Amino acid sequence: MRKKPVVAIVMTAAALALAGCNSTRLTDDSWLIPRADVGTGNQQTQVNPDAPAQPADQFTSDQPVTSDQPVTSNQPVTSNQPAIPSSQTTASTPVSNTSPAAARNASTISFTPVIGAPVNAVRPLSRQLGSEARARGLVIVNANDGSHILKGYFSAFADGDKTTVAFVWDILDGSGTRLHRIRGQEVAQGTAADPWDVVQEATMETIAARTIAEYISWSAQASSGG
Repeated sequence: MRKKPVVAIVMTAAALALAGCNSTRLTDDSWLIPRADVGTGNQQTQVNPDAPAQPADQFTSDQPVTSDQPVTSNQPVTSNQPAIPSSQTTASTPVSNTSPAAARNASTISFTPVIGAPVNAVRPLSRQLGSEARARGLVIVNANDGSHILKGYFSAFADGDKTTVAFVWDILDGSGTRLHRIRGQEVAQGTAADPWDVVQEATMETIAARTIAEYISWSAQASSGG
């Protein structure tokens, strides 16, 4: 029995399916939601194997982030061992000098799935990032399709009678080279066995607003040669 026509039909259908996946403009908040399952223990986000990156607690200013530096997924963040020490998250810190060409066409940005935060914290962050970006004239596109790629790392840990949410965003070019780093932290009232339980949506929305504002500021300086 001849099977060649069937093979041809299957290949044609596959090609059409791939062609339908080329839309890049994103209209929902799924782009930051981790694609891996969220752990049931301390509810820390498991590392997405499709988007390897260097862990936030191992960053140094002379170590560019590239796609061949995977995160170790068997080392979850715990409340007594924050992935981003609070003493290192006080200011936005440039990593390398950026030529005007690096930010000339930075009207499109993309995000990789966030590392270190549970889905219930990522959703308000994602929504506010989208809102802030649109208000600033930025278009969020599929991962790796933007002029700049933002890769985020989060940690929540008890700090006295409060909880600190520390964050790092690495701004990468299309080749995965880090151009700039945004650091910061926000404080949530109260503590819990799982620090993320006391982090409110408003805290994540504030982080989103700060992120886009600092990105815009850096991009403007880079485009002017500053």
